[in-house]
Amino acid sequence: VFKWYGDMSGKALSLSTENTPFDGFYGLASIDKSKQSATVVAGGNDGKGIINLNSIASTAVFKNVTNVHVKVEASYFTGYHGASGEPEVVMEGVFPVIDGNVEIELDNMLFSTAYRVTVTKTAETKKEERKKRREDEAEEKARIRSLPEECRIEEINLIVSQTMKSTD
Repeated sequence: VFKWYGDMSGKALSLSTENTPFDGFYGLASIDKSKQSATVVAGGNDGKGIINLNSIASTAVFKNVTNVHVKVEASYFTGYHGASGEPEVVMEGVFPVIDGNVEIELDNMLFSTAYRVTVTKTAETKKEERKKRREDEAEEKARIRSLPEECRIEEINLIVSQTMKSTD
């Protein structure tokens, strides 16, 4: 996760959250004209989460695009002294830009997992491919039951916004 943060460059983007009773689901985001990409690092949510990239089509990097390529990687918590392997690609594919925005829906998020979303331009039209992580079902149910009731929410949104038109 620290490497992901260190790899971020360009202009920082603002973030806000909706439909969350606490400040758990949060992150940071940047857009980089030289790399022709945007990056979001987020985490702190169990269940379904939605990352909205608002006004992405108004940036110099993604001006007038109709589709973007999105790659979502997960870095799982392995304990305070545990070694973490390579991040797992949990979703990758093409997402439509609708009214200048991109919506990325993440299912089965884990509170203790960090997610990196990398967005680039594409001419592809193939839809996203969701990859399932194999977990023991009983372990998953026990983990969810251990959460306080106010943290068990069906859907939350992390909104990444370009507050002004980018000249980058």
